[in-house]
Amino acid sequence: MGFVEKIYKLAKKSKKRILLPEGKEPRVLKAVDFILKHDICAPVVISGTKDYKNLDKYVSLYCEIRKHKNIKDSEARKLILENPVFYSALAVRAGDVDGFVAGASTTTRDVAKAAIHCIGPLEGTK
Repeated sequence: MGFVEKIYKLAKKSKKRILLPEGKEPRVLKAVDFILKHDICAPVVISGTKDYKNLDKYVSLYCEIRKHKNIKDSEARKLILENPVFYSALAVRAGDVDGFVAGASTTTRDVAKAAIHCIGPLEGTK
């Protein structure tokens, strides 16, 4: 069994919920088809703000996380609505999904920024 097959096997066992915030991107949709066909994980696809659940919860969570920056609810809401990777990272932080995958149409910089600001580093990591 090859490396990739081992990863698929482990993923199938764990059945993680993975949020994909770039649901309008054709490559993401193709990946979702593959994921479902091979029963790799439980994908949660976001293709627009109509798909946002728990928005008020995530706005409050972001304000709490970034309280040292005095972020207002309206600023947090605007950021989350304009940047689906922030929504995704907050969903992970809240425990509503197990992870997120992005970068098809979002820069690595923005994906990393969302993860750092919303999820944060592992405890004890500087």
